[in-house]
Amino acid sequence: MKSDVQVQEDEERLLDGHSTKKSPRKGPRRYTPCQWVLIIAGLIFLFAAGNITGLLGLLRIPAVKNRLVPPTSTNSSQNLPKIEKLGDVVLPTVLGTNESSPLIKPSSPNGFSLTRPPNVLADESKNPGVPTVTDSQCDYIQRRQLGSQGSQLPRADFLRESKIIELADVRQGGIGDCGFGASVLSLIANGQRKDLLDALELRDLSLLIARFLVPTARQFIPNAGALETIKTVQVRIDDTLATRTDDSPATCAEFISFNPGVSLDGRRNAFVPLLEKAFAKFLDSGEAIVQPDFSGYAGLTGIAARNVLSSLTGGKPRLYERFKSGFDLEMAAILVKCVNLRRACVLGVPPPTDPRMGTIVNGKIDTQAGQITIHSGEKTFTLRERGTERDVPIVGLHYYGIQRTQVIDGEFITFENAEVDLHNPWGCNIDVNGVFTCNKGGSVRVKLSSLPVIGTGVEWADTVNL
Repeated sequence: MKSDVQVQEDEERLLDGHSTKKSPRKGPRRYTPCQWVLIIAGLIFLFAAGNITGLLGLLRIPAVKNRLVPPTSTNSSQNLPKIEKLGDVVLPTVLGTNESSPLIKPSSPNGFSLTRPPNVLADESKNPGVPTVTDSQCDYIQRRQLGSQGSQLPRADFLRESKIIELADVRQGGIGDCGFGASVLSLIANGQRKDLLDALELRDLSLLIARFLVPTARQFIPNAGALETIKTVQVRIDDTLATRTDDSPATCAEFISFNPGVSLDGRRNAFVPLLEKAFAKFLDSGEAIVQPDFSGYAGLTGIAARNVLSSLTGGKPRLYERFKSGFDLEMAAILVKCVNLRRACVLGVPPPTDPRMGTIVNGKIDTQAGQITIHSGEKTFTLRERGTERDVPIVGLHYYGIQRTQVIDGEFITFENAEVDLHNPWGCNIDVNGVFTCNKGGSVRVKLSSLPVIGTGVEWADTVNL
């Protein structure tokens, strides 16, 4: 009998209000004064907490909105200082490759030697010597770019309004320093803009401080192996660039050096040509890991991309070069690392007549990457790429910055179908017939597997002490 009673009570408890047994009605619950005090205090606390939380939420809304949906740029220059409206830059008719273009005489200019005295590096008024131009009608003088000169407004900004460097800001001139431009492009394309921004600082409108890095001797530490040290070399420059004189024909190239970038609103930015100028001065100083044959801007001709990357990042300069025609397996393995490690790498391309490209038959070369058609002048070519059947126009004796478009996972994206973008430091390229054009910018897309066939090698800079 006792167990029956327990079961009945349990059923009534589970059913609660649905029980058929009526329970006696209870009166309203009475609270003690202490309980009322606690209840009122709790309500006040909840009310206050709700208001504070709501206020904090309102304060965070703009920050969260800007993070999730960045404020749109109106591309307005209302808040920027006034500069001369100069429009687009007049480019040379023939741009530089690894050899000086016909614009520049291949001889040492009457520049100065920075090696004697060494304190010239600390004198911003000393500029790299300007090469002699083959066209006697074209004259060049040093003009200020960031600051006013007499009644003339500044000619350019230091950087874009966004304070970053874009691929479009790299536009080579007539000097054959495509290794410099391709290195800058590869750093931009692979997310290493900070290395560039750290390399050149604007102190005021007439003084810029450049810092280049030199891997130095290895220090051996007991039980720890070798440790690379990095030396920083500081270079001071002013804001002048060698610019065409007013009485020179309008057909003359506007700049000897790299050209300023031009944003959509027509404003110029001079970061890249000023960095190039500082780099030319750095090479003249004797502090760099490579010594040029000529002084001034002419010493930039043929500069190896690996040495530029090393000077900008502090890494050890590296080169892999192939020496025979056909597909190079070791070069392919290095290119996979360039892509998957997002390493800033530069591709060297030979002229199409180089034996490493293959055997020429009636102006064409059959390769594992596809058929190469050699253009008039034998310095450029077009690859009809096997698999994609697209035409890839390439400039020989030249450097291209490499940018990955996919990570090779070995399953969906393999070495065979992975693609990369090649960026020409000209900021322009050639068309499929070998004619110079800027209509499609300076980039071409190509299969990664084509590069170990058409390239002479890969250059990069390894991070030290890793």
